[in-house]
Amino acid sequence: MPAIIAPSATPDFGPQVSGKWALSDTSAYTSSLHSSLAASASVSSLDATHARHPLDGFDADAPAAQLPRGIMSLSLGAADKHAIEAKITACVAQGWQGIEIHIDDIKAKARSLAGQNSRNTMAEPAREHMLLAASAISAMCKASGLKVICLEPILHYPGILPISRRDERLHELPLWFEISDILDTDLIQVASAMFGSSSSGVYQHTGDEERVIQDLRLLAHAGQRWHTRCKFFAYEAMCFGSFVTTWQQAWRQVQLVDAHNFGMVLDTMQILGGAIADPSRPDGLVDGWSEKLDADLKELKETFADARSRRKLFLLQLGDAALPPEPMHLKHPLFDPTQHANTTMAWARAHRAFAGEGYLPVEELSRVIFNDIRYRGWVSAEYFNLDLQSPSTSFPFEAAKRCNNSHELVLKRLEHSQTTPKHSA
Repeated sequence: MPAIIAPSATPDFGPQVSGKWALSDTSAYTSSLHSSLAASASVSSLDATHARHPLDGFDADAPAAQLPRGIMSLSLGAADKHAIEAKITACVAQGWQGIEIHIDDIKAKARSLAGQNSRNTMAEPAREHMLLAASAISAMCKASGLKVICLEPILHYPGILPISRRDERLHELPLWFEISDILDTDLIQVASAMFGSSSSGVYQHTGDEERVIQDLRLLAHAGQRWHTRCKFFAYEAMCFGSFVTTWQQAWRQVQLVDAHNFGMVLDTMQILGGAIADPSRPDGLVDGWSEKLDADLKELKETFADARSRRKLFLLQLGDAALPPEPMHLKHPLFDPTQHANTTMAWARAHRAFAGEGYLPVEELSRVIFNDIRYRGWVSAEYFNLDLQSPSTSFPFEAAKRCNNSHELVLKRLEHSQTTPKHSA
């Protein structure tokens, strides 16, 4: 295991309740996390008795088409354009069982409850309004029969520079945990770092793995010590990230963190984007993509062949990407150096698609996930595209319909295919 790096002067997370930690002075909590991690390189032995594992309750023998479905709330429209009420209604209209709640939708609702313009994304809502917003969203979901799949995303965290900013981010955890309690979900998504140490943007990160693992362990440890229930973290490799861009790299770090409440998100777009996509090329694919895909699928099957490893796959998101009209490059009109770490990031933010709508071999990857690995958990979706800014009130419903069609396309076909056929190059 990597060595523990000495923490900077840190705040504290406080009072202890039956060996767990409740909210008061966040500085007591952060200090406690640093102290306990310094005593042990692993957090896997910490108490798991108050945990609700993300895969608990799922039938391992259920047909893939019968697994509960949902979508990430922001995929049904930008938070400053479309209210969460419309998004919840759109999910219910498709007969779905769940929804991932994006923090931006909570912030938009909080601004509205505070009497602020919900479209003023520069206004950071007060904690009390964030909690009121979470309560309102939770009530709407429960009244509609929707389960909140997870809260998301913790962005720009692993390896953030300088290290003092890491401690500032840890101060935010109690609010995230309180919101997740209100939403009745214990799963929180965490993204790999998108910007490097030389980034000219707001965020800079180091790729030093010792530091990254320490940061991720701090999250896991905080989640295990929360006073209500253990919080779980689903780590996702961003295919456009600066350091961790593939599922293999994310899996390595999940293993190094070595915590029962720290696992992975499988996102088909991110997996294929990190393995074979290259939007700077006319065909959108790397040289030798067919052989590379074969190797990746084989490794995926072998890695998660056993039940213990599969238990770390906390969530699945089906997604795809469209081929850009012209290859991406630094002078491309969609690339903004103040917003994008690279051209792949610009592509992923503007040309994401629902499964089956793009050019990536999503169905082939899905066969491995459902038929070979036999993932059995939530089937959700993540979609980012320029049309999320559409002002049309019908957009959330149209997007939900498209997503449902993509779920049907992928899952129904899997019922008739138990093996992975050879793809065509």
